[in-house]
Amino acid sequence: MNEEGAGRSVFVSYRRLDDDPPPEKPEGGFVRYLSQQVRWELNQLGVPKAVLWRDRAKIEPGDIWSLKIEEALSDADIFLAIVSRNYVHSDWCAREISTMAARGVPDGSPKRMLRIDKHRVEDRWIPEPLRGVQAIRFYQEDAETKEEDEFFWRGRVCLYDEYISAVRRLARAIYDRLEQLGGINEARRDRAKDEPSSSTASETPDFIPIHTIFVAKPAADLLEEYRSLTRELMQRGCRVLPDPSAALPDDAEQVTRSIQDALANSPLSIHLLGKRKGSRPDGLDKDLVPFQLSAAARRALADPTFNRLIWAPKIMPRSNPADENLKLRDPIDVLSGFGDKCPTDEIDGDTAARFKEFVLQRIFPEAASSLRPNIYIHSMPMDRSFAVNIARELKALGATPLLGPETDDGSSQQIDQARRALLSEAHYAVVCWAAANRAEVTSETVCSALQAWKSGNQSKRQLILLLGPPSSNAKAEIAEFGVGSAVDRIVDASGPGEIKKIIADHFQTICRPSRS
Repeated sequence: MNEEGAGRSVFVSYRRLDDDPPPEKPEGGFVRYLSQQVRWELNQLGVPKAVLWRDRAKIEPGDIWSLKIEEALSDADIFLAIVSRNYVHSDWCAREISTMAARGVPDGSPKRMLRIDKHRVEDRWIPEPLRGVQAIRFYQEDAETKEEDEFFWRGRVCLYDEYISAVRRLARAIYDRLEQLGGINEARRDRAKDEPSSSTASETPDFIPIHTIFVAKPAADLLEEYRSLTRELMQRGCRVLPDPSAALPDDAEQVTRSIQDALANSPLSIHLLGKRKGSRPDGLDKDLVPFQLSAAARRALADPTFNRLIWAPKIMPRSNPADENLKLRDPIDVLSGFGDKCPTDEIDGDTAARFKEFVLQRIFPEAASSLRPNIYIHSMPMDRSFAVNIARELKALGATPLLGPETDDGSSQQIDQARRALLSEAHYAVVCWAAANRAEVTSETVCSALQAWKSGNQSKRQLILLLGPPSSNAKAEIAEFGVGSAVDRIVDASGPGEIKKIIADHFQTICRPSRS
């Protein structure tokens, strides 16, 4: 069917370096992911047949200027340049720009060029034809440090709300240009423009929040984790103060009153401590993050039932766990850099996902018994089938098994990264031993991935060594004397008897936690 809007073409001009995925996320290129998002937005706006042309896969560095590119540029309705520090130094991209600019703009027709700013580029480096065109930023400058924060970094969206907003603005700009060029139904355009971007207060049904929770405004380095947590709380019926969708006042008196009023209505406070301390409103004697901590501390001293739940991650989000130079942060030391510790503080240094789970259990204790623990299953290659059977048994008991990768699933670096990614979601880790020898198993219990996971939260994470059949003297000795401090518990299922019953007896309390 030949729909209106069909056949429209958007030529995406970019430097291939800007679409290179990071080693730990080989599917996550900036241009590829952005194209998928924009195409979806255009579908929702009523342009399902628009083509975002970015066919670089068949073009290798050093190839002559492609006839296919020449044809695509000649046919393109819109030229979309993804500007970066790589892009402005590319002869190939410069030729694409000049070829499109040479087409000229007929009198009365809209400009055909749009620009995406992947990050900040000095004006003097931006090609002349792109300087006066509409530009949409995919980064922001931090008000505290003046550093730039890209919305998409290392294969993932880092600032979700900002990224989606930029994608929508881009799709709208493309839509408007295509509409001006003709071929998009007028009624469809009116409908799209009339669609509200968000619900208004009058359209939102009244509801009574089941809890009012104070979640302190964070610095920019933990903004994504803050938004994820506050969204979860609001979806569960909580009222979150201060309002996550609004900025705090920039006047000392007003911000002090706002924080005090919010704390007065909450039974606890939640604080996310990264490396930054936030901006400082005029007249305030502290930066925002420590100021909110001290305000909550005064509330805690006046009310012994009031708690501060503090997240000071040992490994900052978006750090590379495989980095040998990565240093773990001590949560108590982190807190001391922001303010004094209170007797009723509850401090956590685990991952964002684990802290969110901790918060939800604290606020909704009645739901704790329904949580399915994640258990990482680790084994030597010759014990893989045994590990898979154990995973099935644990799943039947109510756990979520996370099977580690096999040795032929990729390079040693990729396997290590995959292990660390799975372990970051795990409450427990089980090393399964069936046919491997003692030296191999002992070495595996102290492998770098497991040790890094254990060090993230030693008080909560347990490493379990599961001895399976066949029985042996080595297994009997380890069951009796242990295998070192790295292993927290040894479960011996190597002898005669039904292994299902042994697994159930030892793991049932883990897989089905009792109601407190």
